[in-house]
Amino acid sequence: MKFVVGTHHKTGSKFFSKALKTLKRLTDLRLWLDTKHNQRQLRLPEQWDCYFQNNCHWRLNLDALDFRGIHSTRNPARLILSSVRYHLRTDERWAHKPQQEFSGLTYAEKLRSLNSLDDQICFEIEHVAGRTIRRMLEVNADPRFLPVDLDRISSDPEMDDLKTSHRFCGLQRWFALTPGWRPAQPSDLQPR
Repeated sequence: MKFVVGTHHKTGSKFFSKALKTLKRLTDLRLWLDTKHNQRQLRLPEQWDCYFQNNCHWRLNLDALDFRGIHSTRNPARLILSSVRYHLRTDERWAHKPQQEFSGLTYAEKLRSLNSLDDQICFEIEHVAGRTIRRMLEVNADPRFLPVDLDRISSDPEMDDLKTSHRFCGLQRWFALTPGWRPAQPSDLQPR
């Protein structure tokens, strides 16, 4: 059975990417990282155990796979606020390209031009954060994925959600969980 990890913008992409890279280094987990920085034509690895996609834009047919997965989610209100803060200061190229939709302003310029946080929140809901939330709801409807809340993982010293994910996905094949956890630390994952 394969293991799939899906995240979205501002829902734990960096945490899960780092954790999976740590697992790859410590175990025999064959990891396939499919990220926005890897937009070359899709070339499926010959062998893989874990597929990571940082925007839940699957580039393979999940319906043809026998898998269990973790779907990293976030409280929509926190996601929206985080998106506003991020997009006000991001250096990502797409956010600095003039867009006809915004009368030639870039996404970041348009967001900065709004007079209040309420207006910025509404703008995010109508654009990036709103699309992210809609996509989170679509993936949550798939019973092969266990939704895991980033905010809970990063603030729960008992790491109950991550323990549940470990069991749900059968990850004991590759690693055991150590006692005495620190929230959101890939070093807490020990090879089997």
